[in-house]
Amino acid sequence: MAERAPDRLSSSPPAGPALEPRSLDVEQLSEQFAAAADGVGEILERTYSIGGQRLRLRYAGPALLARLSPSIEHLRAEGPGRGGHVVMVWDGQTTGTAAPPVPPGAEDLPPAGIATSTQGARRTIYQAGVRTLSVFDAELDQSWYWAAGADELPEWESSTPLRHILHLWLASRGVQFVHAGAVGRREGGCIIVGKSGSGKSTTTLSTLGSDLLYAGDDYVGVELEETGAWAHSLFGCGKLETGHVARFPGLRINVRQERADTVRARRDKAIFYVRETYPAQVTAGFPLRAIVVPRIVPGEKTALTPISVNAACKALIPSTMFEIHGAGQAALTTLIQVAQRVSTYELRLGADIEAIPRLLGEMLERG
Repeated sequence: MAERAPDRLSSSPPAGPALEPRSLDVEQLSEQFAAAADGVGEILERTYSIGGQRLRLRYAGPALLARLSPSIEHLRAEGPGRGGHVVMVWDGQTTGTAAPPVPPGAEDLPPAGIATSTQGARRTIYQAGVRTLSVFDAELDQSWYWAAGADELPEWESSTPLRHILHLWLASRGVQFVHAGAVGRREGGCIIVGKSGSGKSTTTLSTLGSDLLYAGDDYVGVELEETGAWAHSLFGCGKLETGHVARFPGLRINVRQERADTVRARRDKAIFYVRETYPAQVTAGFPLRAIVVPRIVPGEKTALTPISVNAACKALIPSTMFEIHGAGQAALTTLIQVAQRVSTYELRLGADIEAIPRLLGEMLERG
């Protein structure tokens, strides 16, 4: 079986051992987190509002806080950190603590390999290449995230932090991870869907510097409402293939430098945080009005045309089901219902990508 790209959540990861039924003891995990906090002498807590839900991250020391927080800082919540889902976060390198048990044979997996287990309301996910362990427990409303070393995490991993945990937690509350970008206005916006290389990031990032708001480039959350749907921002990172940066001469970005000797992504991408250079455009979300499917058409004029719900689903569903690890029937049902409640369009991407913000803005004004 071919190895999957390590910068993605795959619903069909490379073959490898599953966790034994004797899954990790959560008391042991909490004890290891406490030992890590004792090792560095502090716990740093941050509270966020993600997908309309409260999230509390408790870091053993500053190392992972510095690596994971930039991409979700735009979702920081005000007020004291009470209630909400609690995630205990630590790394072994800077805290001087031993690693939690990993699945037997998991270290022999290829870099893209993922080993998982499910025990009742508890899910455990180990990523071999980046050496991270994510444990989510719905009954306890708690999670644990361990990394071998903060400095070992590649930028593509730290720019979409805790994504396995966030996916499982938000799904349990009715918010579905979607492989999509999202732009719009406060009164309504659109998600931009399609497989990698379809023009999704080009479409999303072309709106920076316009009057449209930005809610995400790679992963966003969608939530069904009584008669409509809502798009939620998850991460504030932008990803643009390095060879395409020249197509956006006016784009203001501070590209994150990849660390040496980390697991490389399948595609070489420039990663940056939108709030650093376009803080007024970043939003936590908006009512969802449309699904837009980009298609590259060299030599043609950029244009936006209506398409059927079925055509939109063909772009929306396979991409999300492949990219989001563990997406199942509930995710499929949600995606279909979302597509049925909003307008659906194809964006034919020609050379004049500067026309994209105007076309999307006019479409949203029409409703």
